Amino acid sequence: MKLTVLDSKPLADLTEDFRNGAWSQTLLGGLVAGVVATSLAVSLAGLVFSGPLATGFGAGVAASLLGGGVIAIASAVTSSARGMVAGIQDASVAIVAVATAGVAAARQPVATAVAIVAIATVGTGLGLWLAGRYRLGRILRYVPYPVLLGFVGATGLVVLFGAGHILVGDSGWSGALGGSSLLVWVPGVLLAFVLLIGSRGSGHPLALPVAIVLASGLTHVSRVLSGASVESAQIAGHLLGPFPASGLLNLGIVRTALDADWSAVAGQSAVLLTAILVGILSFLLNAPAIEELTDTEIDVDADMRPVGVANVLVGLIGSLPGYVYLSDTVATGRIAGLRRSTGVIAGLISFGAVAAGPRFLGLIPTLVVGGVLAFIGLTFLFEALVDNRAALNRYEYALIVSMVLAVPIVGFGMSIALGLLGAVALFAFRYASIDVIRVQVDLADYPSDVERSSEDKAALHDKRGAATVIDVHGFLFFGTAAQVGDRLLQAATDQVEYLVVGFGGVNGMDGSVGKVLIKAARDLATSGQTLVVTGLDSHSSLTAGLAETGARHFASLAEGAHWVEDQLLSPNADRVVPLADFLHANLAAVETGLGSYFERVEVQTGDLLIREGSPPTGVIYLEQGDFAVAIGRLSGEGGHRIRILEPGTVVGEIGWYDRSPATANVEAISSGVVWRLSADAFERLEADDPLVAAAFHKMIARVLAGRVRDADRSIRALLGGGHTTTVD
Repeated sequence: MKLTVLDSKPLADLTEDFRNGAWSQTLLGGLVAGVVATSLAVSLAGLVFSGPLATGFGAGVAASLLGGGVIAIASAVTSSARGMVAGIQDASVAIVAVATAGVAAARQPVATAVAIVAIATVGTGLGLWLAGRYRLGRILRYVPYPVLLGFVGATGLVVLFGAGHILVGDSGWSGALGGSSLLVWVPGVLLAFVLLIGSRGSGHPLALPVAIVLASGLTHVSRVLSGASVESAQIAGHLLGPFPASGLLNLGIVRTALDADWSAVAGQSAVLLTAILVGILSFLLNAPAIEELTDTEIDVDADMRPVGVANVLVGLIGSLPGYVYLSDTVATGRIAGLRRSTGVIAGLISFGAVAAGPRFLGLIPTLVVGGVLAFIGLTFLFEALVDNRAALNRYEYALIVSMVLAVPIVGFGMSIALGLLGAVALFAFRYASIDVIRVQVDLADYPSDVERSSEDKAALHDKRGAATVIDVHGFLFFGTAAQVGDRLLQAATDQVEYLVVGFGGVNGMDGSVGKVLIKAARDLATSGQTLVVTGLDSHSSLTAGLAETGARHFASLAEGAHWVEDQLLSPNADRVVPLADFLHANLAAVETGLGSYFERVEVQTGDLLIREGSPPTGVIYLEQGDFAVAIGRLSGEGGHRIRILEPGTVVGEIGWYDRSPATANVEAISSGVVWRLSADAFERLEADDPLVAAAFHKMIARVLAGRVRDADRSIRALLGGGHTTTVD
């Protein structure tokens, strides 16, 4: 269901949330969501506007609180599912912080940082809207899982570094062991671990907001007992601030972006693009997780559009990007159920924090901001390195660890790039070890689609070893090209005259495979052997190149195998197998006079011996010409050939026995001669000579048994079995 602000259902949901005594649960859920969202917005703004950029912190917090409120309300009201809680998101902001840290030394650093924030948020909004508009939700989920976890871990490390910078201040860790810094970073670290243990241990939805409120309360109790004023605590770094009196509501700070160092902004373009992509991917990853944990359904593409519009609007005032929270949505859903009002209340609390002004934000302890950020960073690291360890092999886990360790060495952006390259290399290495040869079997054991006479079958059996069939499947690239080449080389023994390679099961290949095939075709031609390839594009340059070497190409593996069988039987090709010879070979002792019960019929190309759906007409012996078992008419449009019948074979015997209508057409594909034994004629035979009739039954049974034996041998060969079943 696609919902917009004008739909009546969201409005009805909002009023329903406060009926039937549900208002208390709704308010509690909204309060919890609002406290967490406000704390995150302040903490994440502190991550972006810290150090040389600290003068922009106040306005950055105000913009993000206001923006987070807009995003929360937009998501809650327009979402396709109830209970969505949204706000400023840590995954995207952590990367934005990398970009702003990279411009700290630029001309007009705060203006440049504001420009980066605005571009990231507007870009994220446009990306979400476009992804929703063109329904790219599924396409954008194709990210290698190890790279995703490596990104989570690398993001966690960046957030952890930012938390450390906030907790120890500008003096850095060198001065962290002395002075008042200990009173900030030690309890901040303790708070981070308390939050981590609480979230992983109790799992209670109130654990996070209660811990934050208690930490804030204990900080102020300690301040009051020590006799310190709010202003002195701010100067000492124990509380946020001090802020300019007009700093929070001066949202016009985004206009300073006009004075940004645009060359420095351009230098962060790769990181900004990463932040935008991460925002889209995080939205897509959060949505199915929420579906799983809350047993609800979300139309991801529909939900991305209004949240995208909200991000574009709040980006224009300098807000950080945001979208739906996973943990908050699940937690408040457990407290109050899935209610639209929860997200609306959370947004209103963010607005209230902005309206309260500098005095309110100046009461927030630095240790809470840093502790919450450290908690987020540790959570990401645990998710990447601990929680999913069992689902990964050692190579994938090593890739994740490498991405995390690369952050302090080569930077966040390069870490992600190296992770993607590593994932590609890992894929190539692992896929190259997969056997792309589905079948390698002697042509005599391959399930041919041609029904031949017993003499031709015997001749082909005598030619065992003269031809090998190799069926290739999967995706072929440089990693598996050598595997195909090695198999061709191994199969091309001195006894082999023809090597048939089928590519019908291949769903893609690169140029390295073509090079291997052309080399193999030339080598085989030099040795007097022939390469037969099937299933390739008949108009491709590869097919043309193979033709120049003397290789043959056919549309299907069955056609290629048929052609090779004909070459091996060429001395006996185009034979006529008279009915008298067939009867003498199979019924030598009793066949005298049996031929007189058959009716000779001459046929032309396109004639039907048996029509699909018609009642059985008797047993038909094929003396001369080729025939096809087909669905539909081969001489018309839409016909599909199933099997080829050659001279010396019989057809129609199964329908003759079970009296069932024909399931396919039998059509002449050349002129020829057939002999028909009708049901009436056979009844006369049974009356005239029962012994001959019984012998004829046994002969047909042997024909059917031979077909079963051939099919059994082919199946066992394809499955790698060692023996065949004999049907007596």
